[in-house]
Amino acid sequence: MILDGVRKKIINKLRNGARDNDTVRFEFNEIKKVAILVDLDNFKNPNLLFTAFKTLALKNASLEVIGYVKKKEVEIEYVIPVYQKKEVGLIGKLKSEPLSGFVNKKYDVLINYFSEEVYELVLVSTLTKASIKVGFPTIDKNCNDLILNCDFDKTTQFFEMLKNYLKVIKK
Repeated sequence: MILDGVRKKIINKLRNGARDNDTVRFEFNEIKKVAILVDLDNFKNPNLLFTAFKTLALKNASLEVIGYVKKKEVEIEYVIPVYQKKEVGLIGKLKSEPLSGFVNKKYDVLINYFSEEVYELVLVSTLTKASIKVGFPTIDKNCNDLILNCDFDKTTQFFEMLKNYLKVIKK
């Protein structure tokens, strides 16, 4: 309980600092870099994200995906870079190079593909620099700029909705 309170304070402090340092948001004519942060404990098919990304029809856009698992399974071969709970310190320090590399890049769109508030996911989302962050309504509203009211298991519908909103934002 106390640990949860400490974690929320850390995220709020980081979030407020990140918002203060943000440059102008939502100003892009072309989307060039998209990132997806996915909860692999609840979403078992990351290949579906690559397929769904294609429905966005973003010309020349690169995609970077990173997944979170509570604990890596030795017998599972992950198709995307994965980080686990122990790679995120209590006070927000990232302990792995792939995770630090992901967070330190600037993206046009960050898709927070998780529907449960897990400290390690919310923290990485907060630390990641993106012009717009998109996610589900079940997450703290301060985590996302655009909230799509869609079920977590309806990946195709989520990406179709995102495609429509991105068309409006780009105009």
